[in-house]
Amino acid sequence: MVLLRMSVAATLFHVSLGLGWRPGPLFSLVVWLAAMLSFALIIGFLTPLLSSLTCLADVACLLCGPRMDSLSFVPAILAAAALALLGPGAYSLDGRLYGRRVTVIRAR
Repeated sequence: MVLLRMSVAATLFHVSLGLGWRPGPLFSLVVWLAAMLSFALIIGFLTPLLSSLTCLADVACLLCGPRMDSLSFVPAILAAAALALLGPGAYSLDGRLYGRRVTVIRAR
C-alpha cells in the first residue's frame, strides 16, 4: 500500500511538471502545490480525496494535455482509482488518526 501511495504521488508530481507551462509564478505555485499534495499522499493524509483528485488530474491531462501519449496515463489513472477505493492502509496518517476499519461479511 505504501508503494501504491508513492507511485500515485510521483504521478501527481510528474503530471504537474509536464503540463507544458512556461516558468513563472503560476508554474511555481502549481509545482509547490503538487509537491505538498504528493507529500500528503506519501504519508497517507486524506488519501481517498487526494487520490481521487490525482485521478481527475490524470484524466484531464489525458483529454486535453499537450502530449498525446495516452497509453502512459492509463496505468496512472487505474492506480489512482485503486488507491481511492482501497483507502489509506495501516501505515498511514489516516490509519493512525481514525483507526483501521475492517468490513466483516457474515454468512447467511
